[in-house]
Amino acid sequence: MDKFSSQYNELDLEQLMIDYAEALKSLHSESKLSSRQVLKILRSRDRIQTALANSPQLEDDYLAKLVDLDLELKQNSNFICEADHIEQLRQSLKPAKSAIDILPGLGKNNGVVCIS
Repeated sequence: MDKFSSQYNELDLEQLMIDYAEALKSLHSESKLSSRQVLKILRSRDRIQTALANSPQLEDDYLAKLVDLDLELKQNSNFICEADHIEQLRQSLKPAKSAIDILPGLGKNNGVVCIS
């Protein structure tokens, strides 16, 4: 039985989750994130969101893992705001409101808007 749309299957989603988890590891290994590392994290999460939009029936294990990964991302939002060129990334990417909902802590950092 196919639980996913024709565009995304279980292996695709599993790989997207692995990529997201790998990207989040940079939050713990660098003293300051580069804009490339932030971009990798955010794009990894964005790809999962696209897969979710095309996969309405998702196994509980995937959802639980995603919640854990998103929590890790939220807990490190201030660290992400301190990354190199974050303001330029924000201006270039123009993040959707749904992305900001995932990372409400990115709204402000010491008075500097990171993602609005």
